[in-house]
Amino acid sequence: MLYCFAVSWRALIVGIGYLIALIVVGGILSAAAVPLPQTDNVRVVLRLSFLASVLTGLVLGPIALEMPASRFRHIIVWTSVLFLNGVTIVIEASFFVPAMKSAALALVIQYFVTALVVAGLIMWLFAPSVQSHPITAYSKRTWHSWAW
Repeated sequence: MLYCFAVSWRALIVGIGYLIALIVVGGILSAAAVPLPQTDNVRVVLRLSFLASVLTGLVLGPIALEMPASRFRHIIVWTSVLFLNGVTIVIEASFFVPAMKSAALALVIQYFVTALVVAGLIMWLFAPSVQSHPITAYSKRTWHSWAW
């Protein structure tokens, strides 16, 4: 029960951080006159973005707890996972929604910054210090450890 509570409040902070980063980067890009995608229902988009980012924290947080890596590697791994996921969505949207082509650059920038913020929060809130997790040599891992 205590574990669930600890993961939940951290995931909420990840969600809040994502939302703040999304709004700040969107504002900066708007001020720089970079075309952003238009939407009629911003509140729904923000609610869904918050929910998705909290779920991201709930999924990636426990994985980060068990991942024996340095803090820098946590940042690299989680930024890569989140950013590349976002970029694939932008590529797909630019093919199927012609109006999105003009906003593709802004979305890529926005995805990168928000992925960096979320990765930093996951590293800061979930990742253990390297000393508390001994790193196992790859050659000494069992087959079921590789499968897991």
